[in-house]
Amino acid sequence: MNIVKKLIIAISIFSVSLILVGGFGLSALHASKQNLNDLADDFIPSISVINQALQQSEIIKSDLLLAFINDDVNARETYLAKVQADFAALQINRTRQTTRLSLSRRGE
Repeated sequence: MNIVKKLIIAISIFSVSLILVGGFGLSALHASKQNLNDLADDFIPSISVINQALQQSEIIKSDLLLAFINDDVNARETYLAKVQADFAALQINRTRQTTRLSLSRRGE
């Protein structure tokens, strides 16, 4: 076997090895990205969920204020009913988020 054939075989082996190492590296990078996305989506409440909860709490505060400063009994009852509905919606969203987090932590 002459030197050219040996070099071709050696370069081929190194090229295949380089391609395999690159493939494994890309696979590990993809798995790392997926784990980071799962962490951001499942374990850390998203900013939109926190923002939505803050908006709902501000609506509840304003409706409570309107209920207490309003002299009309019917309007006061309407605002208080709206506060109860908004608070129930806030609790439902919180329960839904908590359930989603606990399911994702168990791997379901």
